Amino acid sequence: MNYSSHLPEAPYPWQKKAWDLLKKQWPHWPHGFLFSGQEGLGVEAFSYFVAQCLLCEESTSATPARCDVCKSCHLLKANTHPDLITLSLGEGEELIKIDDIRNAMASVMQTGHQGLNRVILMTSAEAMNVNSANALLKTLEEPPPHVFIILCTSMPTRLLPTLRSRCEWISFLPDGGKETLDWLKAQTPQANNHEAVLKAHHGFPLLALKALSDPGALLWEEILFLLSKEKDFSSEMGAYSFKEVLDGFLGCVNELIQIHMGGKDLSALEERIKEPLRNLKEKIPLSALFEFYTYLIQQKKKPFHRLNQTLLLEDLLFRWKRLYREVSC
Repeated sequence: MNYSSHLPEAPYPWQKKAWDLLKKQWPHWPHGFLFSGQEGLGVEAFSYFVAQCLLCEESTSATPARCDVCKSCHLLKANTHPDLITLSLGEGEELIKIDDIRNAMASVMQTGHQGLNRVILMTSAEAMNVNSANALLKTLEEPPPHVFIILCTSMPTRLLPTLRSRCEWISFLPDGGKETLDWLKAQTPQANNHEAVLKAHHGFPLLALKALSDPGALLWEEILFLLSKEKDFSSEMGAYSFKEVLDGFLGCVNELIQIHMGGKDLSALEERIKEPLRNLKEKIPLSALFEFYTYLIQQKKKPFHRLNQTLLLEDLLFRWKRLYREVSC
């Protein structure tokens, strides 16, 4: 895992409250952190920033730092710091292996190479099974000096309650406030619809940034339009990767869930997709949408080959249509 090419200079504006809280606790930080939040909130980047401060040679007893000039910071930029161990799901994998956790634990038990602190940073922490979680729990229950464990997840309730209770848990939520909007405008000065796009993405700033930077990121709107017009879906989507199409379907489902739950303002959307959204909301119950959303997330974790793109699209379309055909039967 390498964030060095796109790290922010400091925590994002919507993360300021969490960072201020941690700064007040410094240098008495807990040995376990749990940072949770959905895609588009920069949770992993925040976690990496915290890890950098723990390893930076310029951090003092007065304040945590990320100086970007010391040897540790240079090693972090090169993704070669020996005292930072990252764990995440490999391509096509569904679980974080217990052997990987044991190896990480064995490594941090050694004396630090660059300084005192050693850090384990785990993304997709919800992918641990009970055995993997228990292996990690043993270290959190009796943490060695100068060893810190940072867990990132979008599904914190899937973690063992005993694991959550031994970490300082900070949850990041969508933010459509002025500071976030000002940040978005500074990143994409060429755009002129920042507020509408941020609102359309439910206050997830990094998703809004992607949409403003790349109009193709709003693929979900095109997919919804095609579905409503009974177009040749496979042919129209042939220019996109299957992962991009999955993201587009996730966007559609997310919009419909928001409408069902009364948290969606259709006024920010183009006229051509308002009516399809209303119609599908009447056809597909909320429970079916949640099930399909889970299916899409699982599909995203699998490896795909370009050659079977047509078959994958046809299967996806069949599953989508079955959502409302089964209801009407």
